[in-house]
Amino acid sequence: METKKIKQNGNIVEAGASRQQTQGNLAKNDKSIQNIAKDKQPNNKVVNVINAQDVDKTKEIKTRNTPQRKLIRSLLQDNFTHPTADEVYELARQKNAKISRGTVYRNLNLMAESGEIERLQAPFGADHYDFQTKNHYHFLCRKCYRVLDAPLPYADEINLNNINVNGCKCDGYKLILLGLCPNCNKETE
Repeated sequence: METKKIKQNGNIVEAGASRQQTQGNLAKNDKSIQNIAKDKQPNNKVVNVINAQDVDKTKEIKTRNTPQRKLIRSLLQDNFTHPTADEVYELARQKNAKISRGTVYRNLNLMAESGEIERLQAPFGADHYDFQTKNHYHFLCRKCYRVLDAPLPYADEINLNNINVNGCKCDGYKLILLGLCPNCNKETE
């Protein structure tokens, strides 16, 4: 049975393993298995959660490049509006009436976990998705929840090694500027 590894909540998840394979993996490598889902997943599959530190070398996620994933990728590639999952679903339905909401959400999550796209987790409103994965800043309108690229130079020179936040080790940062977009700003004037 084929398994695939996806990154989920900081862990590498091996999906598609049978219960027998899972027990075999436990016996072989107790240290790398952090947790095993007790409930069966759809199609009687079990999910292995593997400690990400042990498997970080395998950031490559091997998945099939389905027609649905190609469609979602093309919709994001040509879209600079940072759409939400629902907006991507509506756009996908215009091109393929048979695509399901679950397929769109699953593929967006998989693409975000693999680093192919960026998930923008806003402090309010739905998550947005960006095909541009190069470091850059974003602006979030607090009225209409629209997300725009902020045309500011990205500060790569920030030395995160010298930043101490209650003993936490920093390895990156995200900046989302908040305010009113031009349309919402006109409405308030």
